[in-house]
Amino acid sequence: MGFAMSIDTYDTLAMIRPGAEARYSLDWMERVAREVATGATVSRQLSKPLKQEMVVVARQGVELQIFLSSDPHVREESDEIAQEDGIGCAGATHRFELLGTDMDLLLENDHQALCERLNATGDFVLYSGQSGPYDNWS
Repeated sequence: MGFAMSIDTYDTLAMIRPGAEARYSLDWMERVAREVATGATVSRQLSKPLKQEMVVVARQGVELQIFLSSDPHVREESDEIAQEDGIGCAGATHRFELLGTDMDLLLENDHQALCERLNATGDFVLYSGQSGPYDNWS
């Protein structure tokens, strides 16, 4: 992925297209992470500040945290992104959030493999706060 790095190396929203929400859960994401993140540790944890369950992909002390969110703001943000960037996420009420800081890019391939797997389903619209829509990532 050729985007400029910041403190939040991974800041990816995987918005689930309306009507497909029922097929996806943290259990599903954990299975996918175990399949694609070979050599990394994949676990289920409770985030300390949010007390929200998450899937964690870890390698050498670096973590990619994956949350499933259906909070009311998800719809608002999905609609805003759809309007500003012209991508098909309007109306999305559920999303996975892939977050983490990885200055040495230890999880870059794992993150990319997860995004490719999500994109291949056709049920997700991927968006990065740093790079915009998935089609713009290189």
